[in-house]
Amino acid sequence: MSWPPAASSPPSRPVPSAAEIAANPANGLCDACVHQRLVPNTRGSVFSLCERSRTDPRFRRYPATPVLRCAGFEPRPAPEQRDPAG
Repeated sequence: MSWPPAASSPPSRPVPSAAEIAANPANGLCDACVHQRLVPNTRGSVFSLCERSRTDPRFRRYPATPVLRCAGFEPRPAPEQRDPAG
């Protein structure tokens, strides 16, 4: 199997606000981070993968959630700020 696997693009979703993260901290900061990739399994569960873990050993591949602080956190751009080509 080659890495990264050829898969469809992750679902597009709006960046949650700080209040939404606090109210529903499923994955904490990861839900608003550009380095998060959601990985579904065949049983219907969805896991939060940290793409930073590929190049930096300080970051866990599948961090314990909710993540409340992270040195590698970079906010995901709002949908209207995204590059239409990407």
